[in-house]
Amino acid sequence: MPHIALIDATLHTDAAPCSTVAAGFTLLERALRLARVCGAERAIVVATPDTETVASSIIAEHKFAFAVELTTSPTADVSDVAAAALSQSAQTTGSPTRILWLRSSTIYDRGLVKTCVQKAEADSSDTLYTVLPASSETSKKVADVLSLSTATLQKIAGLDTPTNEIPTLVETLAAHSVATHPITHSGWQLPIRTPDDAQTAADRLWNSCRKPEDGIVSRHLNRHISLFISRSIAATKIHPNQISIVTFSLGILAGIAVGIGGYGAFLLGAALYQLNSIIDGVDGELARVKYEFSFLGEWLDTLSDDFSDLFFYIGLGIGAWRTVPLDLFGLDASLWLILGGVAAITKLLSMALYYRWLIANKRGDLLAFQWSFETPSDQPPTLLDTLLHNLRYLFRKDFIVFASFILALFAQLPWLLFLFAIGNLIVAISVGLQQLKMPR
Repeated sequence: MPHIALIDATLHTDAAPCSTVAAGFTLLERALRLARVCGAERAIVVATPDTETVASSIIAEHKFAFAVELTTSPTADVSDVAAAALSQSAQTTGSPTRILWLRSSTIYDRGLVKTCVQKAEADSSDTLYTVLPASSETSKKVADVLSLSTATLQKIAGLDTPTNEIPTLVETLAAHSVATHPITHSGWQLPIRTPDDAQTAADRLWNSCRKPEDGIVSRHLNRHISLFISRSIAATKIHPNQISIVTFSLGILAGIAVGIGGYGAFLLGAALYQLNSIIDGVDGELARVKYEFSFLGEWLDTLSDDFSDLFFYIGLGIGAWRTVPLDLFGLDASLWLILGGVAAITKLLSMALYYRWLIANKRGDLLAFQWSFETPSDQPPTLLDTLLHNLRYLFRKDFIVFASFILALFAQLPWLLFLFAIGNLIVAISVGLQQLKMPR
């Protein structure tokens, strides 16, 4: 069923017009991009006569992935526009239409709006979905999303009721026979009335890039650097996919460097590997804050991660074989090649298994893959699951990459091949067992 985004640009203040920039985008452009990434097929921007020129220039300056129409409302009442859009779309498509009503003068948490859209997808009637303002500009309280029947669109349009008065609003709407369905979500929304509000919202957007699943090194080191880089380039036209290509290139260079062998080459390769791990966070951060998600981008990020690791294992095995003598239980330097080969082969096996799952589920982000030791189950965890759960931070890429750099500083990098070989073997076995448990 088609979605129309209604972008209300009539509530901007003089101190924060729709051209105000937050995290690289103007407020109007951000609202349009958010609507598009949340599934809208076209957008209608409603401006006042005073803001029409600025809004028109912003729309003309940027290429959006859907049709954008600009109209004006002298009274700052957008209900007539919404009603006309519903009627026109219903006549054109012959099916019910839904409108996602957003204010460009408010910056929303994307998860909050996605919840609203998911509610719309579960409805089968013509419906207006609007996100009501939060009770406080800085509050992190749960926001409420109400679905409102278009039959009384004109009666309820323009209501600006804070969430702490929602019970009163529900009673008022019930008196007009309007059904309301509150949805709770731990997202946030922030009306932008001053430049300081825009900065506060931008900080929230960037801080939302910090993920609970971040490893120890990523949380305390990598994410600080990657966010600094992302903030610095947010206003440029650099696309997340271009960052993925950069990280992939760094991974190749790291593998080549350690393949040369010797202290200097090992240290350079480990430094490039660490830089690869840091820059790897930038593409995801830009994608989340700039709403530039794509299936191709997910796969580029996943392939960059995996093949960077693969090249490093192979390169380190060759470099150690070439330059580091070994006499361990009667084994010579050929053991380095064997360890590098085991690490690479088991990594390829794991990749084949979880890529199969990603393709079957039409996903490209490895974070979507449910690891057995992190997946709730009715069955008691196996010894392998328990081991991996307890050691999960040690097996995360951020920790292993940082350990590689530290060991390279002390001329001990080749010994990490033992961990690479054993760790990847355990992960391959775990993924294989998990695939056997999954229903076909």
